[in-house]
Amino acid sequence: AVADMGKGAATVALAQAIELEQPWVLAAGFAAILGHNFPLYVGFRGGHGVDTIIGIFLVISPLAMAAELGIMGLALLLTRHIFTMTCISAPFLPLFLWLFNGIDMVFYYSLVIIAYLLFRNRHRLKEFRPLPSKAIEQEHAQPAHQDSEIASFSSEPGTALNDCDKSLSTDD
Repeated sequence: AVADMGKGAATVALAQAIELEQPWVLAAGFAAILGHNFPLYVGFRGGHGVDTIIGIFLVISPLAMAAELGIMGLALLLTRHIFTMTCISAPFLPLFLWLFNGIDMVFYYSLVIIAYLLFRNRHRLKEFRPLPSKAIEQEHAQPAHQDSEIASFSSEPGTALNDCDKSLSTDD
């Protein structure tokens, strides 16, 4: 992950260091994303490019990316799922770029990057996990039993032992 961030950051920083105009700097960043997504040495099957994008925006707009990383951390804490974190936090990047930089080429670049990520990962959208509701949490929680139910050792249908947890049954 750190190497992927470094790849994006180094590409953009080098383009800035040789004083390329901003469209070429942004193109270099996009080339780094494409290089990450479709590496020649592993049969053009690479990663999703999120870490590379983080590196790019850390160089281009450090304040906006710092705010974005805060949202990413919060989303990851709440969902505990990387893809869902990315889906939740991605729309905030253009917002932070607008707040810190105004509407400029980098703002539109971020929209293109998000559209590219969405297109590239369209098959994974079914993996999106919204925040768990109370009903989902209760469905997965272990049933609470009273002491009298635990003491019942009858194996007849309808008794506490039999109804306690049918998922433990090996009679299938």
